[in-house]
Amino acid sequence: MTRKINVLSFIVIVLTSISLFFTSCETEEEIEATSIELISGIDQNGEIETTLANSIVVLVKDQDENPFQDARISFAVEEGSVSSATVATDSIGNASIMWTLGATEGEQILTITALQADGVSHLSGSPITVSATATKKITVVIDIDGNVYNVATIGNQTWMTENLKTTKYADGRPINKVKTSSEWGNLGNNNTDKAYCFYDNNKNSEYGALYTWAAATNGVPYTFEEVQGVCPDGWHLPNDEEWNELAEYLGYDVAGGKIKETGTSHWEEPNDGATNSTGFTALPGGFRKDNGEFEELNRLAFWWTSQEETPPDYAYTWYVNNSATSIMNKSEVKSMGLSIRCILDK
Repeated sequence: MTRKINVLSFIVIVLTSISLFFTSCETEEEIEATSIELISGIDQNGEIETTLANSIVVLVKDQDENPFQDARISFAVEEGSVSSATVATDSIGNASIMWTLGATEGEQILTITALQADGVSHLSGSPITVSATATKKITVVIDIDGNVYNVATIGNQTWMTENLKTTKYADGRPINKVKTSSEWGNLGNNNTDKAYCFYDNNKNSEYGALYTWAAATNGVPYTFEEVQGVCPDGWHLPNDEEWNELAEYLGYDVAGGKIKETGTSHWEEPNDGATNSTGFTALPGGFRKDNGEFEELNRLAFWWTSQEETPPDYAYTWYVNNSATSIMNKSEVKSMGLSIRCILDK
């Protein structure tokens, strides 16, 4: 008799467990994607037919505001292209693409769509429209003297592909031309002695002009704003961070080779690692020492930045030479004559 009761009790327990299991399954709420939001990539500008600097990133969440994985997100543009038309969200609920603008100047639109599990209803926040401004592609720039310079886009930056050779500021004011070594040697390491020259006073130099730091900056101190200095309108003297961005993008150990003109028509042998794969076309214009002597033509390309060093009679510079593949930086006295490469304003 006792045994029968135990068997019946066991059957009741099993049936109860099964009932509770199915009841639990029926009442447990299914996790679903419910909302989408844009978290990165708004208000960008770029040249036509180029890829925008920042990726477009969206975040999808479930009903409990937790990131939702494996939601399918669609990205569509009327012109141009995206790196992928459909992307699944990752473990932190993000999906991202890169956007390459089309050929029309002005506003361009990207539409982002995310549907619920039924494949029909939109997630909350969908669709999302993102706009970007496409600008005319710059191929040349002309300075106040009428000199024409080609340009190259490297990463997110646009650089002149030649050393500057203007004799005036963009407003037409002339820069003091200094020829003799004694006069150059009397220049001070300050922000007011503006002077320029050509190497060995050769006005037809292919290497551009050499400027004191005061001339390069037009006497404007760097305060984390773009310093136009001697550059044409719309361009500025790059700061140390902008040179560093170029070096980091290309790789410090090989950046020198990637920006140097190839061959030995301008560079002395061995011109190590020179490929000019960027189109930057660095030429070895040498420099003028603070005592007025010229040095290192055909062996060294040497450029000013807009930033001062401490003590304030020094400023930061970047350079490449004929016997190294790297790009390097150091500080020099402001009364030296160095080359200038201008960079496009952001």
